[in-house]
Amino acid sequence: MEAGFTWAGLAGWFLMFAGIPLGNVVPGLVFLLVDGVIRAFKARGHAREDRRHAGEKRTAGTGTRAGTRDCARMLATAIWAFGGLGLVSVLWSLNKAGTAGYSVTLFLVILLSCFGARRLIQNERLLLGFFFPVLVAGTFVTSIYALVDYFMKGGGRADTLGTQCNGLGTVLILSVALSLGYIDRVRGRWLLARVPLVAVSVAALLASMSRGAWVGFTVMGFIYATRTRRALAWVLVIAFLTVAVIYATPPLKARFLTIWDMSFNGANHDRLELWTVTLKMIERHPLLGVGVGAYRGVYPAFKGLVGGQEDLASAHNIFLQVLAESGILGLILFIYVLYLLGRAGVALLRTGDLLFRGLFAALAGTLVHQLVDTTVYWADIGGGFWLVVGLILSYYESSCRGMPQKEGTGLQPPAPTPGRKREKGLYRGEVYQDHRGQVYGRDKGRGQSQGETGAEARVSLSVVITT
Repeated sequence: MEAGFTWAGLAGWFLMFAGIPLGNVVPGLVFLLVDGVIRAFKARGHAREDRRHAGEKRTAGTGTRAGTRDCARMLATAIWAFGGLGLVSVLWSLNKAGTAGYSVTLFLVILLSCFGARRLIQNERLLLGFFFPVLVAGTFVTSIYALVDYFMKGGGRADTLGTQCNGLGTVLILSVALSLGYIDRVRGRWLLARVPLVAVSVAALLASMSRGAWVGFTVMGFIYATRTRRALAWVLVIAFLTVAVIYATPPLKARFLTIWDMSFNGANHDRLELWTVTLKMIERHPLLGVGVGAYRGVYPAFKGLVGGQEDLASAHNIFLQVLAESGILGLILFIYVLYLLGRAGVALLRTGDLLFRGLFAALAGTLVHQLVDTTVYWADIGGGFWLVVGLILSYYESSCRGMPQKEGTGLQPPAPTPGRKREKGLYRGEVYQDHRGQVYGRDKGRGQSQGETGAEARVSLSVVITT
């Protein structure tokens, strides 16, 4: 099996990458759980030998500063603490059955998809050669399915195979950002897929009529495009054409104009009522919350206090949801996780690797959407979100271990090579660095990459990640 993957591991990761754009990664998580059990039984007989080898690796030294290693460790610890908080919150939960079920699920999702990503990057050939192409194909499938669904409903909000309209918006943010990052990393024949991918995905996003996803997708696109002026110009053109389509389509225009409607009698009255109920929960249980995953069970009791009419399962704001269920302690921990993720993501961005930019753009765009929704709070879509978190963490840890150190702060971009111009911090030729510290260049002036000529020039970087 590839890179020590069992049959269940290969099936699990296949279903995970296929399930992200389809809106349901639960089947993949089930196979990954089976994979974990199989590997645990196989490892029992070799535990002592594994510990000895691990000790040898620890004493071998990697040339990494202690502060750099500690920064990655803090992020991993904070993620574990956030997942473990739910298990502990059963003790004070107002809905112990709901908390027990959800907290165990969240812990398994973090274990399998987030920390399982470490094994993925150990074999990039399999990750980039098989799993990411599955995700790109799945993005096409879910977009086309959503468009067909939209027209079959006569203009109603489109769903997709594994989730409803708002979830469709979230999975398109994740899938398009990851697909573009992958396509621009590997280039070659996949480069031709960029235009149709963006076209059908934007059309499907409009068909979902998920206004929060529209905003999140826009933020994702601008973050991904800021690498060059040309890419940014293309995003502006796409944005202009999209707005033109919205204003030319009455249902889309009417939906678009309600984004900023904050009246209780307007289109957003359900969210305003939900937020009012949620604030009442927070007022009554500010420190520890009502229990992780308990929101659905306790909502009816609090709804009567403020006259809310909508009986929905979540607060439709990820930060309010965490604060209501986990209290101030949980919110501080969640924000700390996002802060460390931001530092890791920015550090990886400075390498110029477009796959890393896609990961960071997916994370940022999804979080913007979660200001008015909580689609990543559940395992079906949340598993994909935590996989993105895990890939950022794993590449960050790998960069920390694999890069030679140099005095200074921040992850340093490569110095310009002779004959290559530098314009406002960007290169005329496309330059990116993989997580092992190798830099690859594609000079647009010559019209072909060094890799295509068979004369790859690899330049080692001396970098250091902020502590």
